[in-house]
Amino acid sequence: MALSAAKQAVVDAYNEATARTKEHFRHVPSLIEQYKPEVAVGYVFDCASAAHNATIVAGLVTKHKAHRAVAREVAVFQECAWDEFHYEYQTVFGSVIPEAVSILFGEANELRRALLSGKRVSSKDQCGLIIQMLQYADALDEFVYADARIHPFADLSSAKPRGSSLDKSSTRWVLKGMGFPIL
Repeated sequence: MALSAAKQAVVDAYNEATARTKEHFRHVPSLIEQYKPEVAVGYVFDCASAAHNATIVAGLVTKHKAHRAVAREVAVFQECAWDEFHYEYQTVFGSVIPEAVSILFGEANELRRALLSGKRVSSKDQCGLIIQMLQYADALDEFVYADARIHPFADLSSAKPRGSSLDKSSTRWVLKGMGFPIL
């Protein structure tokens, strides 16, 4: 079965993405071929959210020597939306995500919100949103690596601090001081 032009554009954009982005969003081609684009839209936003959370955890662990389990608890509890990720990134890394990267996510997120609220979003626009998210992933990965030597769309489970981590209690106090909600 031949793909529509919009769906083929998604597959082409996926093929042009970096290896890390392809690995992180590895199910995009099969989802776009087998289902309506809105399924792939949900998938790419879930993948982006997972990368956002992993980036915050990796930053807390590597830069602030936070205990990994406590940092992960906070990230899972927070389940940060874009605005929160932007703020948390600045809090953890001390840098602002460039506007060019922010715009890519912001425009895609507006379409996603319209889709979630039941508004009519054409298949072509949904495919454009997926392409924009793939471009966002490449741009964010490039920025975060240049800024903090972390690849958000890679496996960050091995991120380690230089030296030893703080204990759980100290980590909670550090995170509380940074403005994170502590359970």
